[in-house]
Amino acid sequence: MEFEYDYEEEDPADYYEYDYADLSQEIGFLEDDEEWVEENEQEGNGEGGLSDLTAAELLEFCVWPTLSSTAPHLTALLLWVLIFTLATRSVRVPACVSHALSCISGCGLAWQVFGWRSLYLGGQVVAGCLSVAVVSLLSKLRVSVMQRAWPWLITLLCLAYLLVCELWWVEATVWHSIRGAQMIILMKILSFAHDTFSTSTSNDGDKKSLPESPQVKQSSPIVQDDHSVDGETDSLDDTISANLEKPAFDNPKIQRPTKANSVSGDLSASTVKNSSHADLVNRKIPNARYKSSHSSQSDTEQVCVAAADANLSLWCSVGHGVEFCGYLLHPGSLVFGPWCSVDTYRQILQPMSWNLAWLLKVFGNLFLSCTCLIASTCLAAWLVPASSARWSLAYRDALSFRLSHYFVCHMSEASALLGGLHVGPVARAHHIELPRSMLSVVTYWNVPMHTFLKKYVFMRVRGAVGVWCAVLCTYSTSAVIHGLNGQLCLVLLSLAVYTHAEHRLRLKLASAFSACVLARPCGLSCTHLNKGYSVSSLTINTLMGALCMWHLAYLGVMFDSGPDSVSGYSVGHTLAKWANLGYASHWVVLATYVFTSLV
Repeated sequence: MEFEYDYEEEDPADYYEYDYADLSQEIGFLEDDEEWVEENEQEGNGEGGLSDLTAAELLEFCVWPTLSSTAPHLTALLLWVLIFTLATRSVRVPACVSHALSCISGCGLAWQVFGWRSLYLGGQVVAGCLSVAVVSLLSKLRVSVMQRAWPWLITLLCLAYLLVCELWWVEATVWHSIRGAQMIILMKILSFAHDTFSTSTSNDGDKKSLPESPQVKQSSPIVQDDHSVDGETDSLDDTISANLEKPAFDNPKIQRPTKANSVSGDLSASTVKNSSHADLVNRKIPNARYKSSHSSQSDTEQVCVAAADANLSLWCSVGHGVEFCGYLLHPGSLVFGPWCSVDTYRQILQPMSWNLAWLLKVFGNLFLSCTCLIASTCLAAWLVPASSARWSLAYRDALSFRLSHYFVCHMSEASALLGGLHVGPVARAHHIELPRSMLSVVTYWNVPMHTFLKKYVFMRVRGAVGVWCAVLCTYSTSAVIHGLNGQLCLVLLSLAVYTHAEHRLRLKLASAFSACVLARPCGLSCTHLNKGYSVSSLTINTLMGALCMWHLAYLGVMFDSGPDSVSGYSVGHTLAKWANLGYASHWVVLATYVFTSLV
């Protein structure tokens, strides 16, 4: 049975962006903690492990060792970030100095946290710089076809370095310990390449926009909408469309009296006044608007080419090269993330707002981060003994993994805020622990990753290859960025199937009961008879939410802290964990597909 899918209401790309966070970022910090946990489990008087300890013993033998072994690393991170912020925001310094200090402090932090392993991070930075330099040299050819391929050339070169290190050069345990930071650097390189060198941004396959000027600065914090299930990415279409109104040239020194500059000036209200040739073209523009679409596309192409040349010329200067390195190595987002755009990074050039709200937000995230760390390492194993039923143990292991993910997210948000980056919540635990649907889990698990994949992958290839091919590209990109880890690939693929099956079921239920039970809450224009607060809607949404929690326990059971976790688990480990649970969750999803096909 076929079904209609509203791509505007629920973007299928969301179904393939589930980002089970890589714990490699904190493995180096928690190795001592895991040893303490293993020792205490062996010293337990029974088979309950940590559950045999009293509260005082748990505090002495697990909580304090965990905090004491983690504190030096986190303190080093926060000190480097604070030093950078005080040096660049307490006094006004030139932009190039701020970027240089960001680069230097990031290198110092990476060496203190990762040691000699940070050389591999440096290799990724060098690969990014060299790939951008290669593109800058190719720009002198001024071939429009090549210009459209420039961002993808940078993408291929950087991914090649990542995969070579992952599969051949670097030992698995070493690479696993730096994979998180490596992933953040790679995402920054790719976003910078597409923002700077793209000659067109495909929103619906037909519209073209100008590349964003490297001089543009973001003057306000990123606004997060707590009431929209996908509020972080709903504004992407407006953002890309707004680029049509941005000037192609913000620096008058690089303008040339060409037809492309004149058209660009007409589009952005910054026409070159001092060029007689530009004035002549401007007088012809009202009549040119009635020409064929082929002529309009030609003018737009010339504007894009000229804008790309301007961006390339600006990047080739020493100052912008330092800015690029400072962006990649910013200490506030180097170790734990989060990913941020280059415009968000340029907030470090703006005056700092030293206020109580900012300070409370930093300390609040630090407190939540440490709380999640303790709960993941000690409390979960203490509350659920090892002798419990297998589904209880599955929920315990999955909860422990999610709590460790929240530890990373809150710490990344705290370090980013301390470093002067106005970022929104990285993860929203209440949408994950008490989910409305699997789609809310996908969206709020890692908001920056979700935004990155949707903006730079899905929306850029959707118009060229179609929706579902774009979805496949989005999933593939997420898998490659995570290092082609078999365990993560299985989870990503399962989440894609789960969310699609749930979407089909909710469509059937919403139609049968005329109730607000879709994956996302209905808007103000809802035509259902039973609104979200009705008994039928509340009952169905509660049952579906409980089913989502059960699915999460099943999918997260393989993310335990066994001895092989330091090098990453294989596909066989994942299948063995699911086999122990009888593949129950997958059977339920299969039954859901059969039911929705027959009804």
